[in-house]
Formats: sequence, C-alpha cells, structure tokens
Amino acid sequence: MQVSVVKALPAKGKLDVTCRFFEDGKAFHADLGKERPAKDNARKIAVLGDMQGGINLSVNIGAFEDYERADARMVGAAETLRQAGQGGADSVCWLMDGKVQPRHFRQFVDGALLFSYKYKQYKSKHAPHGVKRLTIVAGSNARAWRKELSELLVIDSGVRIARDLANMPGNDLAPLDLADFAKKVAKDNGMSFRALSKGELKRGGYVGISAVGRGSANPPVLFTMAHKPKKVRRGAKPLCLVGKGVTFDTGGISIKPWDGMWDMKADMGGSAAVIGAMQAIARLDLPLQVVGVVAAAENMPDGSAYRPGDILRYRNGRTVEIRSTDAEGRLVLADAL
Repeated sequence: MQVSVVKALPAKGKLDVTCRFFEDGKAFHADLGKERPAKDNARKIAVLGDMQGGINLSVNIGAFEDYERADARMVGAAETLRQAGQGGADSVCWLMDGKVQPRHFRQFVDGALLFSYKYKQYKSKHAPHGVKRLTIVAGSNARAWRKELSELLVIDSGVRIARDLANMPGNDLAPLDLADFAKKVAKDNGMSFRALSKGELKRGGYVGISAVGRGSANPPVLFTMAHKPKKVRRGAKPLCLVGKGVTFDTGGISIKPWDGMWDMKADMGGSAAVIGAMQAIARLDLPLQVVGVVAAAENMPDGSAYRPGDILRYRNGRTVEIRSTDAEGRLVLADAL
C-alpha cells in the first residue's frame, strides 16, 4: 500500500473513501470545528454520505471501548482500510488537518501499516487486493508528518521482514537459511556479518546451541549483525539485541502434542524481530553502535538428540541439567548472550 501526506484535499478528482476521525467529541479535521461530535456517537464507524463521488466515513475512536486508547487509534485506522477494501475501494483519504498530536498520528499510521500486511507467498489463489493507496490530509502539519511517515515506513519494512520470516514454513527456513537471509540484509544495509558454523560452535564450547541442534539434519549456526554508524552520539552506549532462532521446535525427546505443533515454525520469532530491527536501525542510521546476535537451531528428536537428564557445562563453567528438552530456548540464548 502506498502512503502519502498532502497539505490539502485535491480540488478535483474522485475520492473512493474519505474518513473523518473523532475522539472525545473533538474532530481531527479542521473544517468540522473544535468541538463537533460524531454524528452517531454510539457507533464506531458511521457512513455520513458522499463526498466528491465517494463514501464518507465517520470514525469514533472513543467507541472502541475494548482497547486502550493508543490501540483504539490503531484499530480504528485499520477499520477504515478493512471497510474500504470490503467495498472494493482502491484508495482511502484521511482528513487529519486539525490539531493532531504527533504520537496520535504515528499510532494511526502504525495501525494502517500493520493491517495492510498480507502474507501471500504460498497462496495458490490470491484474495482481493484491498486498498492500494492511503492519502493523509495534514494541513499545516504536512511537512513534519512527511518526515514522521518516512521513518515509520522504514520501521515497517523491518516489521514486514520479521513477519515474513515468522510465517515461513520450516521446510524453507532451516538455521542456515535464516543466516543466509540475515547476511543479505546486513550486506544490503551496510552492516557487518559474522557466523559460527556447527564445527566452530562445538570447538568453541557453545554447548547449549550444539546440544539443541544435535538431533536435526540441519546444523545450528550462531551469527551477528553489527551496525556501526559514521558518527556515534556522544555518550551513547552500545546496544545488543539477542534473538532466539529455533526454526522449528518439536520439543525434541520431550516431544510436544501434535495439536498446535505446526505453529512451531514461528519459534524463531525472536530472531526475526532482531533481523527486522537491525535493518530498520541501519536504514535510519541511528547514531549508536548496535549488534544483533541470533542463535539458530532446529530442535528435533533423533538418535543423537540431547536427552532429559543430560548435564551441559557452559563456557563459563556453569553446569545445567536438562529436565525437558522442550526448554531449549534458554539453552541457545545462554550461548548467544
């Protein structure tokens, strides 16, 4: 979905869906005045009539009572796109040229961006495309909000990477596949990348990740992505992000029940978040050093898998007794830390 910020409505041209937001009786649109309430205060969304040949929606944020107010803005924003998409509209226009706080603007845009995500890589038949274009009328805030929007879009690109990786099936995302993906992200965004192979992990005494990955035909790997800006903000401390990358978790010898195990393809969600965050950090060129560390393994039951009752001795001399092989996350994360 293409998102843009403009100062005013176009003088001519059809608008598929136009949206006005209200909160506690206050309009986000300048032309409606400071204290004009929504036409139907009991409903979340009301259709008020046509405007430039399209549908005009009134969205009452206060009516989303099941949510905290910040979440209500995100959900309200998403609802405008959902309703527009159900009606077959290609474009949505938000009228937000009144007094709108920057953090509220970010919440609305975040809601729209999160809603617009669709994972279609494995679909044999595609659903309707939904809204293709969102235009935000910002009035005097247009210049400031364009800068905000550019940053939000960069962050969203990282979020989409994380969601794509977490949605990917285990047969297409083994530990080394995850490392290759992160290596490409690092290269494309000016970051350094380093990986420790199965042999290097064993020789280096990384007993947790080595034990967890031992039962799989797909070897484990531990890798880092590092962002080093040209200028570091004075006094800024380095930051480290650590992610669990168990690309599939059967539970190992302590095997999980079958019901719901399919979702264990997403047990690498922590690593997906780290990779997505590192891309956003690099593209925003944040003025601090950041290192992302991911311990990636596949937890499978096999003749060589680690067992309940095994005792592992970590690099610092600390010993760990295994009670359940389905508690693998803390073992790989210990090595990553």
